[in-house]
Amino acid sequence: MAASGSGSSRADNGYGSQQPRRRKGPGALATAYLVIYNVVMTAGWLVIAVGLVRAYLAKGSYHSLYYSIEKPLKFFQTGALLEILHCAFGIVPSSVVLTAFQVMSRVFLTWAVTHSVKEVQTEDSVLLFVVAWTITEIIRYSFYTFSLLNHLPYLIKWASCIFICYIRDERCSPTLKNTRSRSNSNSFFRTFQTSKCCSFSIHSTFIKNIPR
Repeated sequence: MAASGSGSSRADNGYGSQQPRRRKGPGALATAYLVIYNVVMTAGWLVIAVGLVRAYLAKGSYHSLYYSIEKPLKFFQTGALLEILHCAFGIVPSSVVLTAFQVMSRVFLTWAVTHSVKEVQTEDSVLLFVVAWTITEIIRYSFYTFSLLNHLPYLIKWASCIFICYIRDERCSPTLKNTRSRSNSNSFFRTFQTSKCCSFSIHSTFIKNIPR
């Protein structure tokens, strides 16, 4: 009897009824650092956005606007490399490989392509990806900032559903899952509650399902 009881106990403590482990959130110091990082990155991309608008109003043309935001673009896009270190040091529980792949693709485009090939800098295609990056990064970093502060404004949540083509789940905001779990009444966010991936895509097909 004792043997069977201990056997069932071992089975229960194995894979059968094992309680899922909850990931611990970042400590107070790590949270403060992540908030500061995301605030700085949000401000940086806002500077780029303002620079683009001012240059366009001054020139009256969208051609060669890259030169007006070249330095801040390189600085803040390169600053995203810190997100790889966040994963490597365990500040955020996201995949180092996936994060490195996503970040390095942009850094490569910024330095190895746009910076190195001068002829590319005057192409209109450069402005297209710079504008796309600027819009998504302002929303993304502000989204992570307010999520870390446990106060996510509806406008930012709404904008993230429309404009951001991806949200890297836990790279900058380990509290993002908690934010989604508090949105149980919303079918859009409930769709992603069971996702265990570190990254997921929000495609244009979901635009009609934005929160109302």
